[in-house]
Amino acid sequence: MTSPKNLANIPDNHEKYCKAYATTLSNSYASQVAKIKPSTGAALLRKPIIRERIDELQRTAGDHIVANSTRTLREIAYLAYSDITEIMHVRNPKDLKALPMHVRHAVKKLTISRKGEEQTVSIELHAKTEPLKLLALCTGLIQQGQNKGADLEDKPIFSGLKLVHSKKPTQ
Repeated sequence: MTSPKNLANIPDNHEKYCKAYATTLSNSYASQVAKIKPSTGAALLRKPIIRERIDELQRTAGDHIVANSTRTLREIAYLAYSDITEIMHVRNPKDLKALPMHVRHAVKKLTISRKGEEQTVSIELHAKTEPLKLLALCTGLIQQGQNKGADLEDKPIFSGLKLVHSKKPTQ
């Protein structure tokens, strides 16, 4: 974890980027606010100190959470557009902290079990069906009641993932 002293040493335009990104999750918008190229913003997002600053800003923003339509749609989109490939590398809970906020929001449950030298990481994402339906309604893709009797199943599109990693002693 980066010390508060290191976080204070972030250049002003990077701080502007962090603040804008923390509230909008938009690289293009945050880059515009910080007056940097979007490719530079994308590179910043890969830096641990920048991710940590954004996380800090998002955590403290929770102290005065206000429900609004933009945030509600963003949360629905996190679930609807969750991508399993973004969490395939998770081997322990510490790996979750390095994931972007939108990916962490999609995780419903994380279970780690050990059996001898074998560690099993089981990750369950929130179901995608309802968030996708809500987004379709909100964006006008379907009308209220239109999906009744349609081929939309009420079963989750994705219910979980189990990764098995064996740790064998080196000889």
